[in-house]
Amino acid sequence: MPNRIIMRSFGKYKPTNLVSNEQMVEKMLAAGAKTNSGAPLTADWVANRVLIYNRGYVRDVPEEDPQTHEILPVENISDIAYIAGDQALVKADVSWEEVDLVIVASSSDEYIHPPAACLVINKAGIKTGPIAFDISAACTGAIYAISVARAMMLQNKWRYALVIGADIMHRTLDFSDINSQLWGDGAGAVLLENISTREKRGILCCLGGSEPDKVERAKATGTGTHLDSEGNKEKQNVFLQGSDVQEFVIRTLIEAIPKTAKAAKIKLQDVGLIIGHQANGRAFDRAARVLKVPKENFYINIYNIGNTSTASTLIAACDAEEEGLFHEGCDVIFVAYGGGLTWGSLAHRF
Repeated sequence: MPNRIIMRSFGKYKPTNLVSNEQMVEKMLAAGAKTNSGAPLTADWVANRVLIYNRGYVRDVPEEDPQTHEILPVENISDIAYIAGDQALVKADVSWEEVDLVIVASSSDEYIHPPAACLVINKAGIKTGPIAFDISAACTGAIYAISVARAMMLQNKWRYALVIGADIMHRTLDFSDINSQLWGDGAGAVLLENISTREKRGILCCLGGSEPDKVERAKATGTGTHLDSEGNKEKQNVFLQGSDVQEFVIRTLIEAIPKTAKAAKIKLQDVGLIIGHQANGRAFDRAARVLKVPKENFYINIYNIGNTSTASTLIAACDAEEEGLFHEGCDVIFVAYGGGLTWGSLAHRF
């Protein structure tokens, strides 16, 4: 019987500290942010533009838990990635010792090295662990990580792989930039399992691509070792050329979704759910109209978490799973897009 890689279970971590649009606008105005159109920067302007009302920020300083009075520590990438990964394993009743591969995708690395994947399995108490490494492809990273894990699992006949997307975006922002209102923190995880079956289920295809001539249109500066032409370290910020990136996002959705359905040998009208990277809640409107797909088929959860970059698609998948949307036989298309410019997609039958 053929082997197939299935998405066995999902996990997530959403910060409990929510920053409202009102708080965000106050922070941005204090830093000198202005809208490109000259319109007043208000909480309603943010909500109407991107459908975000709150975004979650992890702890930057130790805080006292108001109920237990326990001192809660600062949170880093490996902390929130571990929580999301552990949740996925607990749901499947699989131990960390059984995992053959751990990949972490992030746009806001905790360190240049060691990999966050090694930090995560160290938190699990593993002394001699599986292959572990990180992937960087901006918001597309988790989809690429799943594709890489799938290939390695089939080649090596491994049973389990854990893919985690985790980002702490607020620590990378210049709040004078109008786009800083987009970003939130979080982590999502998926446990992949290699099964032997004649059924057409699991991951049906993985696609992807890039447009490297547009690298300047979406980039994070100041967090790496890059120096500008004068030899200065760049100011920290996640920089977007908003209209250009939005055009890329919509074009990717319109082109990648039918292309993925075709590669998976399924009809677009039979796709039960489309989980796109939650970059902007408005991005799915036009795609739905052009593709003649019901808007309800696009899963949206950006409202109170913001754009969590590499964590986005996996947090959305975990939310959808918990809402009971992944029923048996349901075909789901995942699609992400990010800096690079990069895009990736996959189809999965549950």
